[in-house]
Amino acid sequence: EVIRTRVTDQGVAALAAIPTLQSLRLDYTAVTDKGLEPLKQLPKLTELSLDNTNITDAAVEILRTLTSLRSLDLYHTRISKTGYEALRSALPRCRIVYDEPSGQPPRRAPRT
Repeated sequence: EVIRTRVTDQGVAALAAIPTLQSLRLDYTAVTDKGLEPLKQLPKLTELSLDNTNITDAAVEILRTLTSLRSLDLYHTRISKTGYEALRSALPRCRIVYDEPSGQPPRRAPRT
């Protein structure tokens, strides 16, 4: 888990170098849509949480390729209803947690 840390796209790339990684929680991090690209290198990834990140519909094309996912948390992201529906269709065996964007930026974790 790297929740509430300053993990960026470079950090995700480093984590993607662990091919046996099965669960990854990037909640409250600065990861971007483009930063998810290295996750394609994780064939065993079954759980991914992106709660309270700035992920948008641009990430859908990457996320839809992660066919080993069984759990995907998109709560408080900027993924639209259309993006969510596309993911549901592409990942039918994956439980997706989703809420429609409120127009507000994701809440950031307090600095510690």
